[in-house]
Amino acid sequence: STEPTDPDHGHHTCTGVQKHNYNSVCTYWCDDGYAIRGSNSQICTTDGIDMVWRPAESPSCTDIEAPQLTCPTGINTVQANEGETTALVSWDEPTASDNSGKSITPVQTNGIENNQHLEAGYYDIRYEATDGDENVA
Repeated sequence: STEPTDPDHGHHTCTGVQKHNYNSVCTYWCDDGYAIRGSNSQICTTDGIDMVWRPAESPSCTDIEAPQLTCPTGINTVQANEGETTALVSWDEPTASDNSGKSITPVQTNGIENNQHLEAGYYDIRYEATDGDENVA
């Protein structure tokens, strides 16, 4: 088995003065927004010949926090010209951020297209953002 190390987005601590003391235990935990996948601890034992860590596979940390969507502050409208029933409507696209630090682009899932002529009324426009672990905002 390999020597215990911090998982990505996580940490560990081990008992024992030396790294491979028989019966020493390593305990793992994850940063906020992440959850342990696998066992949260490993024990140093023997396979009859060598010192090994059990379970052999170290845990990992999985992102469980949805991205954060930041909606635009307003909708830009231009008044309709006299005698016309529509006006040009546009808005700044929302942005998204994620605890993983990776770039995420929001996708429009419902509603009218940006920057077009519309009649007066209410329009439902929706966006969502999905991170690499399929968490959706």
